[in-house]
Amino acid sequence: MQEQENLSLEENQIRQTIERCAKQWSSEERNISYLLKGEFLIVADKFYLHFGNRLSSNARKFIIASIELRDKKTTIVKTKRHGQLIGGIIGAIAVVTVFALFIASFNSMVEAEVNSSNERYENVSKISV
Repeated sequence: MQEQENLSLEENQIRQTIERCAKQWSSEERNISYLLKGEFLIVADKFYLHFGNRLSSNARKFIIASIELRDKKTTIVKTKRHGQLIGGIIGAIAVVTVFALFIASFNSMVEAEVNSSNERYENVSKISV
């Protein structure tokens, strides 16, 4: 009880909320759907950093599990974004390659047409002479 007296009213309310949530998490076989998320996870993380010794072992494990899940989700999102970026770059390279092949093919066709025209011109010139 003395440890609770050293906490402000707000800090004690935060501690009680964390303990209550941790107890529910444990009673639900540590189901991840009961872990902290969002703003309250940020509050709980700060509380843990400053007053972790005033929390039960279960509450500390609860906060750590919540942080680990958040970090895992963040890693998955970053990996997905990197994959999308790489996919976009590969797509852009493919488009540029197809365009370059089209230009090269077009240039070959034009060159062949010019050569054909030159040959016809030379043949007509030989006949005229």
